Amino acid sequence: MMEPGDPAMRTATASVLFVDVVGSTELRARLGEEAADELRRRIDAGLLEIVTAHHGRVVKGLGDGLLAVFDAAADAVGAGVAIQQRAPDGVGFRVGVSTGDVSVEDADVFGTPVVEAARLCAAAVGGQVLVADLVRALARGRGGHVFEPVGDLTLKGLPNPVAACQVRWQTGSVAGTVPPAGAPVTGNERAHIGRVDLLDRPAGTRAPTRIPEWNTVFLGRDSEMATAENLLGVRRLVTFTGAGGSGKTRLAAELARKRFAGLPGGACYVDLAPVLRDDDVADTLRAALGLSPATGVQPTDRVLEHLRESRALILLDNCEHVLEGVRPIVVDLLGECPRVSILATSREPLEVSGEATYRVPSLALPVDARDADCAAVALFDDRARLARAPHGYAESAVSAVVELCRRLDGIPLAIELAAARCRTLTPDQILDQLTARLDVLAARTHGAPPRHRTLEASIDWSYRLLDEAERRVLRRLAIFAGTFTLPAAVAICASEDGPTPHQIEGTLAALVERSFIEAPFGTLRFRLLQTLRQFLLQELGNSGELNAVAAAHGARTVEYAAKLGALLPTADAEPARLQLEEEIAEIRAADDWLFQQADAANLFRLHGPLRLYWYRSHPGEGCERVGRAVELSGGELVDRTRALLTLIEAAQQAGEWTLATQSCARALLGAEGADDPLVSAQVHTKCGLLLCANGDERGRVLAASAIGYLNGCGQPYWLIDGLWSVGLISTHAGESATATTHFGRALELAQQLGHRHREGRRHPGCRGKRWFHRRRCDNHT
Repeated sequence: MMEPGDPAMRTATASVLFVDVVGSTELRARLGEEAADELRRRIDAGLLEIVTAHHGRVVKGLGDGLLAVFDAAADAVGAGVAIQQRAPDGVGFRVGVSTGDVSVEDADVFGTPVVEAARLCAAAVGGQVLVADLVRALARGRGGHVFEPVGDLTLKGLPNPVAACQVRWQTGSVAGTVPPAGAPVTGNERAHIGRVDLLDRPAGTRAPTRIPEWNTVFLGRDSEMATAENLLGVRRLVTFTGAGGSGKTRLAAELARKRFAGLPGGACYVDLAPVLRDDDVADTLRAALGLSPATGVQPTDRVLEHLRESRALILLDNCEHVLEGVRPIVVDLLGECPRVSILATSREPLEVSGEATYRVPSLALPVDARDADCAAVALFDDRARLARAPHGYAESAVSAVVELCRRLDGIPLAIELAAARCRTLTPDQILDQLTARLDVLAARTHGAPPRHRTLEASIDWSYRLLDEAERRVLRRLAIFAGTFTLPAAVAICASEDGPTPHQIEGTLAALVERSFIEAPFGTLRFRLLQTLRQFLLQELGNSGELNAVAAAHGARTVEYAAKLGALLPTADAEPARLQLEEEIAEIRAADDWLFQQADAANLFRLHGPLRLYWYRSHPGEGCERVGRAVELSGGELVDRTRALLTLIEAAQQAGEWTLATQSCARALLGAEGADDPLVSAQVHTKCGLLLCANGDERGRVLAASAIGYLNGCGQPYWLIDGLWSVGLISTHAGESATATTHFGRALELAQQLGHRHREGRRHPGCRGKRWFHRRRCDNHT
């Protein structure tokens, strides 16, 4: 696995495809060497084309195997099907697909999903695509493919049987038969491949957050789509309102894709559900647009500058709990960015001038007991089939389905939860059980609106049908404020007396299938709908597990921050920063929890490694969060000093010079008592520069003294940082020769080591003068 301090190694979540040619030795003997080589070149070119067309990255494995990695499970399945459909005459392919956490090291990609995909490939017969059950759960409903269970396969090299499915597609069929469970499987446990960067993005940039995609068909909203599209044609701000579970997010996402996908500025999705404070809304929008923070520039100004000439759509999802933060940025966007449209979802209107509101209605209900053509029944029918009910449901059950949709008030979430149970219950049984639950809830909650009672009853009923192990996993997952990965779920849900990681993976796949959990971007990141999450948090509190789970979540986040924070001062800084950006909701939630517990020790351990993250991504928020942490008592002195360095870095970037200077004094005291030469050198470098900016010549001595230690400490990033600081001080003092020497060495090291953000400093002398000038100007405002 990836060690925290090893910059040559990194992890990523991906879907893995292994493809092999069946009987390649016999084929070569039959065709002859020359013809076989030509066929092999054609096959290689065709496979590369197919994988690339499905947004995958392909490399060669050993022998006749080929390994490809994909961000989305549906893309991997689609590529496997396309490979079978385009197989040359006389050539048989077998394909295996798995998904999970893989490690990337130099020229190798490895991990359980790689082994599992290779073993599934070897277990397949010619013309067959075998996939792990989690792949099916993530890819179902997309591409017109049908997944047929083949049972649990015992595969060599894997400790547990793998629940597998074979794939059928609309225009073809699967050849051959499934080998019996336990059949011997051969293959390479580790694929040796050309270098692949699963996180390959341009340095310092990030594409805007894309609109979510679901792995189910969008049904029953033609009229609503037309109405909303007309509204967007005449108004630049449209807000979808309605209760939880009404389908606001899905309708908005489908509309955004239909109307704005081709715009030059595109469409940017901003999920506000994990945002806890009004003050963080603008910064969340900035991050969603892929914009880095700028020193002394407020997030709102950064956003407006970027969008002022753009023709784009901003989709603000789940606004209701941060309306005070949403309204100002919306007003500014409408006033200063004339070609930007805004689509918002909220349980109540934004109440901004120019806003058009549209209350998303329930799905159309049946007009009589035999009306099976309405939208509500169509949704139930589709989701029941996805639940792998053998043949949908009997004709005689139509009246029960109609009545069920009526009792559920046409609420999409409630219908999906009920339909997911068609694998084990008939519609009549579902109706009887839900009716009883609705009656109990109605008697208990006289003041609640009927629609709210209906949704709560359907959620509660669906939850009670899970076995205790499934309920335990599901309510624990509610601790995640945003999206989460499979390894994160395992870290929170596994315990000595609880499920194993393999069991958690299976449970997660089952919960996705039953509509409790979404994988809205098609990748291995999951999330709970906020309506479900609020219910589950109450259940977590009622179970007595909340404190223990929150503590586990905090510990996991601290560990994750240390792991990725160690990569920030390396050439792999940008991939690490982007991974932290995906985890920002969890960092915020863990920080809030630890602060409530007055846990100074873990707060310092959380924020110390995030020094360069807060500085580069959210300096204003970093000031606030780290600033309150260092006011607590407790914790190790060296950890407190690292947290103070984080605070100084964030405050400097945010233009909070008074806070930075005050924190310097505290950090210098900490450096004296902390038995850590690297921390002391970092404090002397950072504080020396700020002292000089305040006219205190002691800073020059401090910064220069740090260079001696940094030269031999094996931490090149911090040596570059120290050289740069001394160069700035020398520039300010008019010592151009000394400044040029230090700047030149810093830039040379940065180029050698691939520190791109350091390489970008092309005019150090001018930069140094501007830095001191800006510092003094800010100090007098």
